[in-house]
Amino acid sequence: MQANTQKVKFTHPFNDSCLEIELPCDVCFADVTRMLYEKGFLSRIKGDYQYIIDGRLCGLNDRLQSHIPPRKPECLEITIHGLLTVLI
Repeated sequence: MQANTQKVKFTHPFNDSCLEIELPCDVCFADVTRMLYEKGFLSRIKGDYQYIIDGRLCGLNDRLQSHIPPRKPECLEITIHGLLTVLI
């Protein structure tokens, strides 16, 4: 693993399958969603997917590095939430 990358493990929101990949630390979650579409791990849905790390919701414009703990883990677990959220 390079110094400016982080190994992550995504858990699929609907079928509990997992995907481990290495991502640049400065990637934003909106770009992560596009990457996961391209890899075929996620399908397009109405609304956006949401990412949860250690029980905290990550904004789509947040960078991965802002959610990496000070003691950088070997593999960061990220849960993907895929239910449609409507804000009013």
